Amino acid sequence: MTARNHAAGNGQPMRTPVATRQRPPTATRSVLAINGGSSSIRFAVFGASAPARRLLDGKIDRIGLAGTALAAANPAGSQPISRRLEAKDHRTAAAFLLDWLEEQGSWRRSWPWGIGWCTA
Repeated sequence: MTARNHAAGNGQPMRTPVATRQRPPTATRSVLAINGGSSSIRFAVFGASAPARRLLDGKIDRIGLAGTALAAANPAGSQPISRRLEAKDHRTAAAFLLDWLEEQGSWRRSWPWGIGWCTA
């Protein structure tokens, strides 16, 4: 269900910006917070209503190294998620993360109202 198009000139797939996607009619608003480190991405999805409620959080560690892995937890108590992946750089890891989030129930029922990115 991921919308993609090709970047001009380099042939690399790029995500359609969230702001241009159609919001599902039943979606609630959410905020995705992302923090990029030298070899990791940490993230959390919060409901945008007051008080903000964390829906999901996790990290992708060892980006660009052997053993890159996603680890995520849902505060509602479901089983923690652990998944290996290949991510040679942060761009690949971020694309994987956004695709993975779209597969998750808490993200599908919400809609990103805002996305914040911080790098160390």
